[in-house]
Amino acid sequence: MRARIGLFGGTFDPVHYGHLRLAESALSECGLDRIVFIPAAMPPHKAASELTPFHHRVEMLRLALHDRTEFECSLVEAQLPVPTYTVETLRNFHRQYAPDTDFYFLTGLDAFLEIQTWKEYNRLLAMASFVVSEREREKLAPLKAQLAGELGYSTAGHMWKSNDDRLPIYFLTKAPLTVSSSTIRRKIRLGEPINDMVPEVVYRYIRANKLYQGKAGQ
Repeated sequence: MRARIGLFGGTFDPVHYGHLRLAESALSECGLDRIVFIPAAMPPHKAASELTPFHHRVEMLRLALHDRTEFECSLVEAQLPVPTYTVETLRNFHRQYAPDTDFYFLTGLDAFLEIQTWKEYNRLLAMASFVVSEREREKLAPLKAQLAGELGYSTAGHMWKSNDDRLPIYFLTKAPLTVSSSTIRRKIRLGEPINDMVPEVVYRYIRANKLYQGKAGQ
């Protein structure tokens, strides 16, 4: 039987319940065996000064995932050249895993709508099936339909299909939580509670290390 591995990249600054909900939805709706969270060491679209140090973001992820055997954290992007592009991360996973492994790349709809700006995006679409969580589904529906046409995909319910070597694209049916890392950072700077937005262990870590009390990314 082919292994089905989800790959979930992001800055996770900090990891929150929205990330975990997305992963849980992908796990169940796509029948995945497990999901690998991949914290970005140095993504091309952010400056180092905008990010919390990598070791803090990794530790918060590990704390959030510690009792979830179906989830794991990979530090692969800390070992790749910077800036790190998704296509290089996927190539690394293809080298590490057996040939009979199917990869599913998790992302949000807002990021997916920018797929044509990603490095080697057509190659990406042939290396992994994208699994898209649709926040603001109705509002972004026209842009989504336009993108399907531009990419040359046919739509069938919650799936897009290609007539070439690119893999299907799946759109999750479960609505994501309306929570974001930027909102959490802002609330912390303003002294507002975030207990319902992050796991308790992550909340304690943020407080113990006085994270996000200055500018965003500190």
